Amino acid sequence: MYTNLVNGIQTVWMPIQGMLDSILGPLPHLLLAMGVLLVGGLLATLLVKTLVHVMHQIHFDDLFEGLGVAKMLATGGIKHGLTDTLGIVMHWTLMLGILASALNIMGVTVIGGLALQLLAYLPAVLSAMFVMVTGIVMAKFFTSIITLVAKNVHFDEYHIVNTVVKYGIVVFASYLALLQLDLSVGVVKQ
Repeated sequence: MYTNLVNGIQTVWMPIQGMLDSILGPLPHLLLAMGVLLVGGLLATLLVKTLVHVMHQIHFDDLFEGLGVAKMLATGGIKHGLTDTLGIVMHWTLMLGILASALNIMGVTVIGGLALQLLAYLPAVLSAMFVMVTGIVMAKFFTSIITLVAKNVHFDEYHIVNTVVKYGIVVFASYLALLQLDLSVGVVKQ
């Protein structure tokens, strides 16, 4: 009779134990991942706020004001200045890396791997952005020189030359940016 009671309890307890194991088994990984997200998020926020504060103190936006960066950002619908925009980009880049780490801790390697691939692609995106900004600045510089020379030699049709030069440089910079992103169309690629 005692054996039947023990067998009956074991029969009932085994499924309950299996259910508890399946529910509580991933709990340490979940808690660790939540800790990584919380601490990483706080550190990322602190780091970015500090960098943005330093950039405001050195008047980083003013360095790029002559290039028309604020106007380009406003034209693109971005309501923040260059410093704040860079801060937002830095924050979400760090958060993507932290999220990838937390997902890897939980064993979700597919999504974590995707996040890491996005992070690995980020330098190419930043390089392409640099190429485009440099191209736009160069186009502005060369059109200013053409305007200056054309007005001094009384060439009235300099607007046509300006337009051709400006768009030529921007198209070439766009092609170089596509090369940086590894999205080239093979027109000039050797």
